[in-house]
Amino acid sequence: MKNNWVWFYLIIITYFTLISFFSTNISPSLKSALSQFRFIFFVLFLGCLSFSEDDIKRFIRYTSILILVTCFDTLLQYFNGRDLFGFESARQFDIPVRLSGPFGDELIVGTFISFIAIPLISYFFYNFSKFSKLEKLYNIIFTVICFFTVLLSGERIAFLVFTSSLLIIVFINFGIKKSFFFSLIILFAVFFFIQNNKSTNNRAIIFYDNIRNFQDSDHLKLFSSAYNIWNQNKMFGVGLKNYRLVCDVKTIDPITKQNTLCSTHPHNLYLEIMSETGLIGLILFIIFFFLIFLYIIKNMKLVNSNFKGLFYGCSIILFSYIWPIRSHGSFFSTFNASFFWFNLGIIYLLIIYAKNKSLRL
Repeated sequence: MKNNWVWFYLIIITYFTLISFFSTNISPSLKSALSQFRFIFFVLFLGCLSFSEDDIKRFIRYTSILILVTCFDTLLQYFNGRDLFGFESARQFDIPVRLSGPFGDELIVGTFISFIAIPLISYFFYNFSKFSKLEKLYNIIFTVICFFTVLLSGERIAFLVFTSSLLIIVFINFGIKKSFFFSLIILFAVFFFIQNNKSTNNRAIIFYDNIRNFQDSDHLKLFSSAYNIWNQNKMFGVGLKNYRLVCDVKTIDPITKQNTLCSTHPHNLYLEIMSETGLIGLILFIIFFFLIFLYIIKNMKLVNSNFKGLFYGCSIILFSYIWPIRSHGSFFSTFNASFFWFNLGIIYLLIIYAKNKSLRL
């Protein structure tokens, strides 16, 4: 079984389906469980595409253009108050505090740019010496524009993911000394920008206060509510999409000693899995993630050298996605999950492309 992770995820979906019949509300849980098939089918579909090397390069080029258009639309919204589609930025005292770009009311543009642009930047940096001067300039401008757009978007986790991923990419391609120098440039740029830009300054202050006063933060209250739900349903959880239904704001949280805080999801991947699928679900997911990275490591050497950078970038995004000490969107929702499966799909495509090419030789 060459793709153990594929078969194992089918086992996970089967488990989701079974526990749905014992959940608080069967309908949303069963619907969400069965809808998980679309993600694994999407990854397998990418692997079935007969892409040539030129096709992959065109995909990279067109995707980078899409990201740049998104960045320019978002920056227009920052400076003009509206983007090309008429969507307004979230403002406070006439200062743009959150940007949505072309996504309207959804404040997700920073996440979109980060999780799609990082593999492209990794590709650009890995092949930097092969590019012409004009291409090198384009790559640098692309990286800078993405960096500042994510910073201005107001999405703190997206910016941390983007920055940390960028530093890893620089380290992989340029070594410790240049990475250290590059890190200083980023820190100086961020510090200078925060000091001289009211919107990012406000977001930075809020972020610092949340970390300093984490015990009183909304994130801890959401984490605590998810833990309490899991504590009452340890083995099997309450079923997918049932955290929002079981969580009761009228109760007093035994950990925080305050009213329970609820949302659509706990804002942490592992607490979401624990509360909705139980200890068994958590163990299954840890095994699944392990199988994915085992598959990546085993096939890393096969990948075409021209696309190693893209491969590394997608792998970095997968790792950042499952990093436990951060807040997450819901793993079982279409938008948040799509970035994980998209990057996994690109990795799968590159591996299948490499294997098919070796068979033709």
